[in-house]
Amino acid sequence: MRSCPSIRKRRPPKHSVFAAAAALASFAWRGSVGAVKTLPAESLWGTNGELFNPSYRLLDWSYAGYNAGEAPIPTLVPTHNIKNFNANGDGSVDDSPAFMAAISAMAKKDVLWVPAGTMDSQVLISKRISILGEGSGKVTIVYTRAAMAPNPDPFGNNAVFSYQGAAFYSDATKITTVKPTGKRGSNTIAVTSTTGVAVGIWVALTMAAPAGVDPSRWASMNMGAAGCNDYCTGRYAFAHISRVASVDTAANTVVLERPLPWSLFNTFTPQELHRIRPAIANIGVEGLKILCVSGRYVKHLEEKGFNGIELINVFNSWVRDVVIDNSDIGINVLGSAFVTVTATQINGYGDDRRMVELQHIGSLTGTFIVDMSCECVLFICADDRRMVELDHGVPVWGHHALWVGHNSTSVLFEDFNINTTYVHDLSVDEYADSVVFSRGKGSNINMDHHMAQNYGTLWTEVNIGSQGLGGLDNNFGPYMNFVNIGKPSSAYPTGGLTSNWAVDPSERPVNLYQAQRAVRLANPTKVSKRLGGKGSGGKLLSVY
Repeated sequence: MRSCPSIRKRRPPKHSVFAAAAALASFAWRGSVGAVKTLPAESLWGTNGELFNPSYRLLDWSYAGYNAGEAPIPTLVPTHNIKNFNANGDGSVDDSPAFMAAISAMAKKDVLWVPAGTMDSQVLISKRISILGEGSGKVTIVYTRAAMAPNPDPFGNNAVFSYQGAAFYSDATKITTVKPTGKRGSNTIAVTSTTGVAVGIWVALTMAAPAGVDPSRWASMNMGAAGCNDYCTGRYAFAHISRVASVDTAANTVVLERPLPWSLFNTFTPQELHRIRPAIANIGVEGLKILCVSGRYVKHLEEKGFNGIELINVFNSWVRDVVIDNSDIGINVLGSAFVTVTATQINGYGDDRRMVELQHIGSLTGTFIVDMSCECVLFICADDRRMVELDHGVPVWGHHALWVGHNSTSVLFEDFNINTTYVHDLSVDEYADSVVFSRGKGSNINMDHHMAQNYGTLWTEVNIGSQGLGGLDNNFGPYMNFVNIGKPSSAYPTGGLTSNWAVDPSERPVNLYQAQRAVRLANPTKVSKRLGGKGSGGKLLSVY
């Protein structure tokens, strides 16, 4: 590309970036009026969790991810080979028919092997089957026809691999009604009947959010009222999943292994106990690269739907060793539970149709004209015109990189690399709770929440880049915890819902999720002793 003789830039808004600063070495939390108070790290966690109190600022995130963190992601064994279904494998033709034929022939728990090569495909999957590629450096799935589906939805139902299961909860899964008396940090709930409740089974405690709820009620739950949307209502707005530790049939009480992350209120009814009966569970997608040949990024909320992988209503599953280039949405986890997304990389380049020259605007020579009416920047160099959207003055290459929401719970994103800038890099919203972002990195990570009532997210050992923290404001959500992400407490907003945030820029522990998980797995009897039940002796999630 030829250099141009001049550069003209319009100054972006002042709030476009957060200034970088050195990390502090103390544990800080926000007071109710926004003042910063410092505490030694051990005052909340201790050396090995001996001071952990689930009714205070930290949740127990050790259950996040595949199999509640209690078993490693399994090694998949192929049962079917895509080549046996007439896949071309050189990227010259649409291989979607081959994938659809293979999936149709597969039974529950089968694994589709995708050997080295390039394939052009987009499929919807509603079966309990896995996709295993030979490796993200060997297998490329090219995505060229995002709008080919009838009435395509750019935010869902439209991805290279789109898993769509049925909703987890219904009248058929209900065991009993829960009384609104349980408090945050407690393990005991009162029920109308204990029939059908047994020690060791996994259950979901659901809590509704009624339509037209008074914003003051959100405040009483420390949820805030801003941005209340369709997911603010519904019978299953909240879900907390745990094994049953003990049952008292005389008192009609149930002791859960996991403490309640939120209190139960009589204004959020009904509150129910459900058995877990997911339609799609124990599936994996791994070992491949997805290349979206999408042309230039159009505009925020006008995406065509070039999405990588989506897991909708999926239980106890994973995505591993996946690279995604040029997507509108990278990996999308909605309405799901106990999912691990690990060893993933999201790139905003890799194909010249995605304007690789604009990867770093500040390093280029040329003429830039910023049009804030469309939040776009037009790069003009001789006869070459290319456009990329701006987010508060920062160029972006897609909509969501990693996205979790729609009532998802206990989802783990780990060992990720966001190699570019999206409108929303790491998004957690719409009643997602107990989500963990761990051991990830990016050049300038935007931490987003859509003002949509996420709860108790942990960000730990995440290198958010030289600027980072974009999208973070005081309505992010309650019980947000930021442990070792390289920003001092002074970089965080004040007021709003920050009164129960915990901010720890130090390295004690380096990774709170891993520390909590190590303590729980090393002391399986500790739970049993504390609860007076059978503790962690119940079945693993993989039985479902």
